[in-house]
Amino acid sequence: MSRSPVDAAALKPSDEYLDAWQRLAKLIQQGRSFSGRERNCCFLNTGGGRFADVSGAIDLDLIDDGRTLAVTDWDHDGDLDLWLANRTSPRVRMLRNDVPTSHHYLALRLIGDPRKNCNRDAVGARVEVQFAGTPPRTLIRTLYAGDAFLSQSSKWLHFGLGADAKIERLLVRWPGRAQREEFSGVVVDRHWILRQGSGEAQPWKRPVAASKLAPARLDPLPLTQRLRVRLTTPAKISDETYLDWDGNRVRLHDAPQQPLLINLWASWCGPCMKELRELAEHQARLREVGLSVLALNVEALEKSKPPPADKLKQTLHDLSAAFSGGFATQPLVDALDRIQREAVYRQRPLPLPSSFLLDAQHRVVAIYKGPVEVDQLIRDVRNIPAGEDPRRARDLAIPLPGRWAKEHFVTNPIAIGNIYLEGGYPADARDYLLRYLVKNPVPADGDRSPKAAEHRLRLADVYYLLGKIARVSGSANDAIGSFRQALRLNSRLRTAHVELGAMLTGSGDGESAARHLLIALQLKADDPDALNKLGVLRLRQGRTQNAIDRYRAALAIDPNWLPAANNLAWIRATHPQASFRDAAEAVRIAQRICRATKFQKPSALDTLAAAHAEGGDFPAALKTARRAAELAAAQSKTALAQKILARIELYRLERPYRTPADTGN
Repeated sequence: MSRSPVDAAALKPSDEYLDAWQRLAKLIQQGRSFSGRERNCCFLNTGGGRFADVSGAIDLDLIDDGRTLAVTDWDHDGDLDLWLANRTSPRVRMLRNDVPTSHHYLALRLIGDPRKNCNRDAVGARVEVQFAGTPPRTLIRTLYAGDAFLSQSSKWLHFGLGADAKIERLLVRWPGRAQREEFSGVVVDRHWILRQGSGEAQPWKRPVAASKLAPARLDPLPLTQRLRVRLTTPAKISDETYLDWDGNRVRLHDAPQQPLLINLWASWCGPCMKELRELAEHQARLREVGLSVLALNVEALEKSKPPPADKLKQTLHDLSAAFSGGFATQPLVDALDRIQREAVYRQRPLPLPSSFLLDAQHRVVAIYKGPVEVDQLIRDVRNIPAGEDPRRARDLAIPLPGRWAKEHFVTNPIAIGNIYLEGGYPADARDYLLRYLVKNPVPADGDRSPKAAEHRLRLADVYYLLGKIARVSGSANDAIGSFRQALRLNSRLRTAHVELGAMLTGSGDGESAARHLLIALQLKADDPDALNKLGVLRLRQGRTQNAIDRYRAALAIDPNWLPAANNLAWIRATHPQASFRDAAEAVRIAQRICRATKFQKPSALDTLAAAHAEGGDFPAALKTARRAAELAAAQSKTALAQKILARIELYRLERPYRTPADTGN
């Protein structure tokens, strides 16, 4: 189902909506199709409720990854033409309908009268065209706006009439009017204007200079093993090290202050050897432009026993390649890979060979996947100074002219930060967001302009994301500070209230935690996350029944909110007070959680084991607890694994586990 926002007054989209976009972004990064690469289809109505697939017969069986379609009589010849937009090349297609036919048509353009409560475009109007005959026939068309995904077809209403050539009546029911208006003077094979209240159709004259589009041949681009990415902004590379042939660590930033090409290669890679040979043949030209080459072998990262250094060094010598060389380290390759993934949205692993052109400040200015073209490399080195001009650098990066979106749209730091997180780089996400805050400080307190207000909301989101990163990284104080700063900038940021409440619960500040969680529930009463976290707080405060009520309220809103379900089942299985325990309910809830998580979540299995023990089924408790301990260890959840092992000893003695009321599993 759609996750699009439905409340225009909402300050921000729902978490579900943003999560859906992130999942979609991952599909794009992986090169996946939006629609499973379905072929374009066209169906012909053969009558009697049957349709025939004629896609191939009329050249509509295209392999484009289609996104949207608009229908219009582009050349005003009485038949409908198609505009298609695709996610992949070609981005736009125009398919002109030149199928010869003796059938008739009718095209109508409606103009509404706002004085009669009708919009000028007459959107919502319904037209009935009646024909004489036995039996009589009526065709009906309704005028829509936004009639397809991301597209709008022509507002001309087009009727394909077949052999019918004589119109008996034409009726229009305008929006806001109960009575139909009849129009006279309409004949087939013409374009007509219908003005509300006139009762008479006006002929529309085709423009003298009709728009013409010449058909073009679409030839596929030649396949190549070379890909060049010229960065619009030089990318700083961290001060990583590589190993020289003697095994000594060498800092990359200790290299001379001149352009440097880092080449990643392997002795078993044919294209690598060919590339190194070409670079060696053009060493004199490379020296003329001040470029040095660092050839780093990657086989030590791929094999337990890579070729010895002497053999690899001899390989370069045999090629007459007077390059610096050595072994690439994993941190260096990871840093280079991160730069290439940031530069190109389509995510692919680094191939061999791969090369990176650095300027004199050791910043990456160009990336080459596959063999480097020497002439292009020399041009890129010569253009390094021009790259200091941002506009010039952008022009060097693309082969075609165009307009840059950056000049028209504000950068979304949250989206970029989330991309870092999706790639598994929380430290880089944090560094990016901190740099953004330095470049975009909080507006002055006295600035109450709409632009400043919007900027404060954006900064609040940045601090919120920083808080989440700190929480995941185990920096509780940093997380609390970031969430508090987010709320100073946007006191209605509900998710920040929830996160801060949870962090304060863990730090022992129950009063402040409750205040923030209750504010979150004031902002959204049906927030299962806030209800669950408030339940955790109440349990710690010894208010067990209140905690149970909160968990049940969360599950009433979302029966699949597993944290609340697990917390409720844990109380029912392990609470020291018998009146709060219910083995049957605990087992039922815990089994549902385990099924929902495919029996792969150790905390859920731990709860199920405790529920079995409470019910006296100790063999099931032991079996389930052992599986939970194995999973916890495999997932590096050492503390949880140790707790489960301690509970296993109780189950062996046929004793259920009891926990203090203010703790969980």
